[in-house]
Amino acid sequence: EGDTTGSIVWSSSRVLGEFLVLNKAKLDFRSVVELGAGTGAVSKVAAQVGAMSVVATDQHVEALQKNPPEGVAVKQYCFGAPPPEWLK
Repeated sequence: EGDTTGSIVWSSSRVLGEFLVLNKAKLDFRSVVELGAGTGAVSKVAAQVGAMSVVATDQHVEALQKNPPEGVAVKQYCFGAPPPEWLK
């Protein structure tokens, strides 16, 4: 069986999403990069509550690329690898 880590919405994603909704003013004029986005749930919430730009990253971006959240750029990146140019 393959790794299903990125195929479920973890409770921490729900908590962070709720925090973003309750504190959406903190995202005004901010850029968000979600490392290890998995389903992209947190990125989707960040975009919906008004972040200026949102990038969802994951080592395995296939699922995100098939159904990207509106207003969210999807980039492949494995946390811990040297940062790509777009992240610098």
